[in-house]
Formats: sequence, structure tokens, C-alpha cells
Amino acid sequence: MTEIDIEQEHIIDIIDIEQDQPSPGGHLKMKAKSSRKKRSWTWDYFEEVDIKEQASDKGEVLKRCKLTDAKGNKCETLYINDGSTGNAINHLLNEHEILKEDLQPLYVVQSPSFWRLISKLDPAFIMPDEKGIKKVIYKAYKFTMPALIEKIKDDAKSVSITTDMWTARNGQGYIGVTCSYIDTKFNLNEITLTVNYVRYPHTAQHVAESLEEVFNEWNLRDKVFTITTDNAANMKKAIASMSNIRWQGCSAHTLQLIVGKALVPVKALIMRDVKDTAKYLQSINDVSTCWNSSYLAWVRLLYLKGWIKILFNVLSCNMDLDSKKDAKRLKQIMITDDEWDLIADLTEDDAFENNDAEEGQDSTQNSKINEPINTFGLLDEVKSKLYKNIKKYYPTLFTESLIPSILDPRFKKLDFSPEAQKIETKCHLQELFNNEKVNYQNNQAASSTQSTTQSKSSKKRITLMARLSKANVVVINEIEEYLQLPEIALDSNPLMWWREKKESFPILSGLAQKHLAVLATSTASERLFSDAGTY
Repeated sequence: MTEIDIEQEHIIDIIDIEQDQPSPGGHLKMKAKSSRKKRSWTWDYFEEVDIKEQASDKGEVLKRCKLTDAKGNKCETLYINDGSTGNAINHLLNEHEILKEDLQPLYVVQSPSFWRLISKLDPAFIMPDEKGIKKVIYKAYKFTMPALIEKIKDDAKSVSITTDMWTARNGQGYIGVTCSYIDTKFNLNEITLTVNYVRYPHTAQHVAESLEEVFNEWNLRDKVFTITTDNAANMKKAIASMSNIRWQGCSAHTLQLIVGKALVPVKALIMRDVKDTAKYLQSINDVSTCWNSSYLAWVRLLYLKGWIKILFNVLSCNMDLDSKKDAKRLKQIMITDDEWDLIADLTEDDAFENNDAEEGQDSTQNSKINEPINTFGLLDEVKSKLYKNIKKYYPTLFTESLIPSILDPRFKKLDFSPEAQKIETKCHLQELFNNEKVNYQNNQAASSTQSTTQSKSSKKRITLMARLSKANVVVINEIEEYLQLPEIALDSNPLMWWREKKESFPILSGLAQKHLAVLATSTASERLFSDAGTY
């Protein structure tokens, strides 16, 4: 579930399109320009090596890094100058730590001239060094972690975990773990626990050991209720081996599999114009690990439809050899009118969003990319596959998964489920309620005993009327009374509703506090790697 970053490496420079209206169908004005592409920003840090001076083993032209380190030593790292900037960007980020915002290396803070500049701005400011910053971070960590552990201990009845694994570019595996819980004031809390290294191989046993280590470090083992992950076999097996912990499948990942497999027949439409027009028109690639990328790629193609046709005409009229080759290639993969209509039909229906293939799934053969697609009945085929995959991955709604729904005052009537399943869910809720009631009474008894012990030292004289009077205890069926109340509006906050009603439903509110904290997706832990990057 991530947004796609599009780096502007190549911009159309063959034609200058001045658009009077925001849509590609508006009035377009063209004027011829040079076929030379604009230089990438990486050329500010690289220079082309004279082929007479040095070339690759195959005789290819090289480019050389011009940067120097803080000591003035030249880098002079060489890469093949094949038009791609990926290796150069990675080199600048990893070796020279070039910042993305203003493209300045991090070691600029060690430069004496930079120090003089800061001194002029604020003479009292002391420039921190790397060791000093690490000490500050370590002290903050050692102070914050015990405080968070104590906060979770006091506030959380139970916690729900999300976790995900990621392999870095160096081949090492890392596991991210987050927890969520609802406190006594019915506020939802989310905390990032850790991103830890997991030793290879990433078996279920190693994953389980890593999770147990995290839970013990945070004193959470007895509080963990559920763990939400993707459908990876090692994750499911690891959690199954952990006692008293439920596994919750990521609903977003499951939908990704369902829609991705349903769109296999039309995947060639993504791999056609996208592949060869990206360097001119900044189309969006279909990436298997980026959810919703297929849908975004189609929407972008429809937006560029008019410009793609114009681009073909301009490339055909151009005299340089590269443009001629691009025109010939574009003609081979040009989308037909029927295929354009099919793409429009697919993107009109919101049901086809999140259209990503299963990770690692080779859904389209390269040999079929150049062939036009027979669109007759293809939309119906996609819908049929979508329905079959929904039946496969969601054969029925499990009663356990409906407990959070019945405890949500917006959906407690379960209008979306069959009558028999409603009855079964209510029965299961009654079982959970009875167990929770026992725990509640035990806690009340323990609290009462403690209060009695404390009051013995300050025992006061009790009047006759006080001895005769008894506490008014009203025994009600919390479940029946709760279900008889009307549902609240969809845009209402269910946690706020339970905060106001917890005195009326002391036992049922405890169940809501536990079950409503379960996250339906594992995106919280997956987002850790998106934010940190893959370096």
C-alpha cells in the first residue's frame, strides 16, 4: 500500500508541448527543437572519460566521479556511460552521502569554511561531531525506552503487533515490529518497537526467536493478543508456534493477490507503451512490490494518450537515427483503439484498484508484449477471475474475525453477513464475555481486598443505618442491552462512543478495548522500510 516516486531523469525535448487546457485532449501547440536530451543532475558530479584514454572491456564509454572527500582525495569511480543514471545515483547516495534536497554531502559539516560560516551566524553555537550526536541519540534511547515500557504496562490491557521482513541491498534481512493498543481512556496508541537484524536463513524458527526476543525486551509477552503479517509461509508458521497468540492476515496484501491475479490477462497493456515511452513522457511503471501501481500506470497512460500519438508522429519525422529507432519501436507496441477502450473500462471501476500481481509472479511473457490483444470479452474474463479469487481467498467470514465488527457500534448488526453467522457470532461473543466477566470479578475482588487492608489502620465508627444499607447492584445483560442500542453514524468515532459508555458496559468495554486495537493490515511495519529506504 505505497506511493510511487517518479524521478525526472529524461524529459521530452523533441517537442515543446504548450497546453492551453489541462487535459491531453485540449489544444496542443508544437514547435520543433533539438533532439538532444537534457542532462541529468548526476553530470554535475561525473565526467565522461575519453574513449582513447580508457574504455570498458567491451569498448564502451565510461564516466568518472569528480567528487573529493573531506581530505581532498579524488574518488574517480568509473561506471559505463550507457545513458542510465541508477548506478551513479546509488554511488552518490552511498559513497558520498549526497543529500536529496540540495545535493550537498553530509561531510560538509566537517569543513572549516562551513564552521566559519556557522560561527558568523551564531558565535555561541558549538558544532556537534559524529560521536557527540551518537551519544545524544543513545542517551535519549536509554531514557525513552524504560518510560515507554512503563507506559505500556500501565495503560495497555493487551497489545496487537504488526511485523514485516525486508531484505536490504547488502542481502541482510531485517524485521520491523510495531504495536498498537487502546488505553483506559480509549485512545488508540501506536508505537514502533524495533527494526532488528534476522540471521539467515529466514526460517520460521529464526523469525519466532526474533519476535520472542523483542517481546521479552519490552515485557510484552503476556500482553500480545494478535500479530498481523502478510501471507508469507514462514511468518504464519512462526506465529503458529507461539502459544496464546493469534495470527491475523493482512487484508491489503490479500486484496493485492486477488486483484493482481484477476488482471493477469491484461498485464501486457502495462508492459507496452510504458516501457518505451517512459524516457519521453514520464509514464509510470508497473512494480510488483508497489501496491496500486498497475492502476496508476493505466491512469497515467490514459492521461498521456494524446501525447503518445503525437510523439510517434514527431519521432517519425525526425531525421536522427535514435529517433527513427524509437519511432519504429513505438509503432510495434502502440496500443490499439480497442485496447484504449478496455483500459478506460478497467480504470472506471474502483473495484480494480490495488491491481498488483503477486510478488515474484511472472504474469506476462515478453514475447506477447508486441502482439495486439483481442479485447472481445476480456473485461468479463477479468471480472470472472476476480470473483473466483475472492471466493478462493475469502471462502467464508470466520466468526472470530467478526468479533471486532460486532463490538464496533457502527456495524454491530452485521448486516453484511448471513443470519446463521450472526447468531454464531453472538454466541461466540457470549463465550468471550463470560471469560472476561470472570477476569473482571477477580480483579474487582483483588482491588476490594487491597482497599480493605488499607482501611483497617484508619477504621471509623459505622452508624446503624450505614450497617443496614447495602450497595445497589444492578445486574444487567450487557450484550443484549448493547445490541438493542441503535448503530451510530459511519463517520462517528467508535472509541469515543466506548469512552462514554464504558461505565454502563464495564465488561463489554474491556472486550472492545482488546479487539478494536487489532490492525487489519501490516502496513504500519511495512512503512518502516519505506521511510528508512532500502540502503
